[in-house]
Amino acid sequence: NIELSLLKKNLSELTDKVVTITARVNEQGHLFKGISGSEILEELGRQHRIQLSPDALKLDKPLKSTGSHILPIEISGEKANLKVVIVAEKN
Repeated sequence: NIELSLLKKNLSELTDKVVTITARVNEQGHLFKGISGSEILEELGRQHRIQLSPDALKLDKPLKSTGSHILPIEISGEKANLKVVIVAEKN
């Protein structure tokens, strides 16, 4: 399956990639709105030209804090981790 082999190639490219997202935060450093899986995948595509299906990202709930997050990715039994860094938007 060509599509599956392309997805697995994208999965192997994730190991050294970091997705950086800038978001608005309150005084305590909490995000005004959570970062969803679809937003993360959209940024992955924009920043690294890697497209993954929405069900590949294993995210139970939106990310709501700044800092570094390691998220599991799984495609047809193949697993990888994606590093997402959320930074506070500068005023």
